Amino acid sequence: MATSLRRQPFDAYVNLIVDLLSRMGFKNVEIVEKSRRNEKAVLIAKKEDEFGSPLRYLISLVRSPPGRHVDTEEVR
Repeated sequence: MATSLRRQPFDAYVNLIVDLLSRMGFKNVEIVEKSRRNEKAVLIAKKEDEFGSPLRYLISLVRSPPGRHVDTEEVR
């Protein structure tokens, strides 16, 4: 599947992530910044915690070049 995602245009990739977050229950998922040249995007999504308190998430999307593996430590 990673190969097929790599072949998608960057805009389609970002929209796929926005749709995925919406299906996961996030509300008002919006693209704050997007760079096609660097294949990076910043999203903000809202979701309520188990007590009904609103939470805002800042999500940074970076599509790595082909052949580059992103290690778990890099994500943290």
